[in-house]
Amino acid sequence: MHNSEIIAQIVIMPIFFGVLGWIFKLYWDWKKIREKSSIYNRLMERFNNIEDLNHFLQTEGGNQFLKSLNINGGSMKYRFIADISRAIMAIFPGAAIITLGWIYPHESREFFSFGIIVLSVGFGFLASAIFNYLMSEKKESTPVR
Repeated sequence: MHNSEIIAQIVIMPIFFGVLGWIFKLYWDWKKIREKSSIYNRLMERFNNIEDLNHFLQTEGGNQFLKSLNINGGSMKYRFIADISRAIMAIFPGAAIITLGWIYPHESREFFSFGIIVLSVGFGFLASAIFNYLMSEKKESTPVR
């Protein structure tokens, strides 16, 4: 095996398994959301009128049901931190891959190409986080009509 093939395997295999794990996590999250939605739909179908629903919401179980609903997708602070962490998780590996291009000059073209792609994804996540933060600030400062 050539040096470039070994280095390519060192870089590609962890990325492959990382992507595979990410796809599995997405499927698992989707499955949990689908099951939770199904349970909520069946629960809501049991109520014949508004009075029944109101009576249920006054109970301890109804209170827990309301707390379990995630209307806005989480707090803005949590979403912003999650977006920033995704950006960091892509920017640092991208920078590390580009650094490997400087360390191994014979394979620099492959490392630079792949590193720039990963770095671009990280900066895309960062731009998305900043955009979402600015839009949420604008939304909060806009008066409700």
